[in-house]
Amino acid sequence: MKRILSGAAALAFSLSAASAALTPDEEKIRDAVAAREAEAISYLERVINIASGTMSHDGVRAVGDEFSTSFSDLGFTTSFETFPPEMNRAGHLIARREGGRDATIGDRLHERMGHELRRVFPAEVLEQHHAAQ
Repeated sequence: MKRILSGAAALAFSLSAASAALTPDEEKIRDAVAAREAEAISYLERVINIASGTMSHDGVRAVGDEFSTSFSDLGFTTSFETFPPEMNRAGHLIARREGGRDATIGDRLHERMGHELRRVFPAEVLEQHHAAQ
């Protein structure tokens, strides 16, 4: 999983620089991303196929578990912050890494992960999609 997340970031970088001449390091990044493309697609497909609508707290938590494992593989400490029951929301995945210039990832990642773990449609939509295939 560590390689998948690193690869996804490298892919985004390499695609934006595709028309420029690549340095040897950039070529290594490009090649590493290309070598793991199928693995990355499989990972994303697995996460996308989890029914994680806003009200599907179990689904949101399952997506959080997938990302938690991946972030842990990258050296992050992860936790899942729950909300009071009256909020009717699953919670946020928190990922932090201590040390060096990455002392704390902080609020931006906290907010981003909290919003990216859920989908905006109910579980029935995913079920209908799978039934149609």
